[in-house]
Amino acid sequence: MKCAKCGAELKVGCIYCSVCGQEAQIVPDYNLLEDDLLKELLNEEKKQNSANQQKKSADEKKNQVLHKKKKKSKAPIIAGAIGAIIVLIILIVLLVKHNHNNSYDYQFQKAEEHVQYKEYAEAQKYLERAVELKSDSIEALLLLGDVYHAEDETDDAVGTFQKVIELEPDNEKAYQSLIDIYAQLQDYDAIAKLSKQTKDSNILDLFSDYLVTAPKISEEDYDEEKGLEITSQSGVTTYYTLDGSDPKEGKKYEEPIFLEEGTTVIRAISENELGIYSEETKSTYKVEFEPPEAPKVTPDGGRITVAQQITVDVPEGCKAYYTWDGTDPTANSEEYVGPLEIPEGNNIFSVILVDKRDHWSDVTKCNFIYTP
Repeated sequence: MKCAKCGAELKVGCIYCSVCGQEAQIVPDYNLLEDDLLKELLNEEKKQNSANQQKKSADEKKNQVLHKKKKKSKAPIIAGAIGAIIVLIILIVLLVKHNHNNSYDYQFQKAEEHVQYKEYAEAQKYLERAVELKSDSIEALLLLGDVYHAEDETDDAVGTFQKVIELEPDNEKAYQSLIDIYAQLQDYDAIAKLSKQTKDSNILDLFSDYLVTAPKISEEDYDEEKGLEITSQSGVTTYYTLDGSDPKEGKKYEEPIFLEEGTTVIRAISENELGIYSEETKSTYKVEFEPPEAPKVTPDGGRITVAQQITVDVPEGCKAYYTWDGTDPTANSEEYVGPLEIPEGNNIFSVILVDKRDHWSDVTKCNFIYTP
């Protein structure tokens, strides 16, 4: 810097000119032209800075607008993506729930709950669906049969229990349920028919109150002395016929049966107190009775000189007829009723037996010569 009075250079830090003593006044060491130029440059720089600042501000505003536009454009996409994810999750949940609710286990569980409260109509819907899903489920079929029975849908109940037996032939529960249904209907023929579907001893025991053993006839060969005896299980009534007709309409058996000669067809059947009939027993007998043997006479003939009686052995159930002239006796001849006196002379005693069936024996002839 220079002194404004004498133009001498001022020392740094001095407030007075060292040459003339004038108070220092700071005078720039450049001229006005340079100063104006500097001012112009500064103004240009300010303008440039202002323009740059305005441009920067404009750019920033533009960037902010673009950023907002980008955010606005991204927002629907993000929202859509989030919505799609939510919908997908809901669909998955619904699908899982649907699969669970449509499963066999769910259907059976719901059915059991309704059965517990005797809501059989609702239980039926679930059980029928359960059987659709698992047609060989014994537990579902058994419960469905019980529900049908509870709703008096007898045919459906019977069909369902029969299906169980087809799938599992030794299922006691199915057999017992069918027995109970038939017994309720008093359809004892159906019970008897059902019993023929199994040979399992445990299952056959279930039929003990409903099955009647067929009666037995004592002898295959008829014994004329004993007749025929029919044996049956205790507590039943047995009926029979001898002409081949229906034994249910026959005579009540109480004592041995004596047959007539010829061919006889005997049919017998037993009935218990429930009105259940056994299977029928049928036999055919061909009876041919032997005629009595020729009668035995004592004495059997000869010469005699003193009065004497003769006797004839007459079996029970037979009659004896006789003659003294040698002719064969008939039913019109004298009937022997006791010992006879031998008449004098030469006589031929002829005697014959006739049994209760009108069978005639051979004739016995004895020659007596009585000379007193």
